[in-house]
Amino acid sequence: MSWEDREKATRARRGSPSEEERRAAAEARANAEMARLCAAVFGTGQGRELLAALRRRTKDRVLGPDATVSALFHIEGQRQLVHALETWTADGTRTDLSDLRAGLAGTD
Repeated sequence: MSWEDREKATRARRGSPSEEERRAAAEARANAEMARLCAAVFGTGQGRELLAALRRRTKDRVLGPDATVSALFHIEGQRQLVHALETWTADGTRTDLSDLRAGLAGTD
């Protein structure tokens, strides 16, 4: 038995969460808070319009064959951010992500 295994067993007996479990719990709380905030901002009619505009400017945009590596990395980072916003909004409003992307989520 390694020291790490021994520590895990000791923590399990004491009932205290491991560092990994604490990090996972903190990340889950942060994601839940982001989902709540994104739902408040992007869950409205105007918010959905803004999210659709961000999608058009990033995820629906195609760079040509002459695009630089720097430009490709930049647009991919933007796409990742828009995807995160869409996912958090869908989670916060309990909306199917495909409906949100299609602009079919509830209206105000």
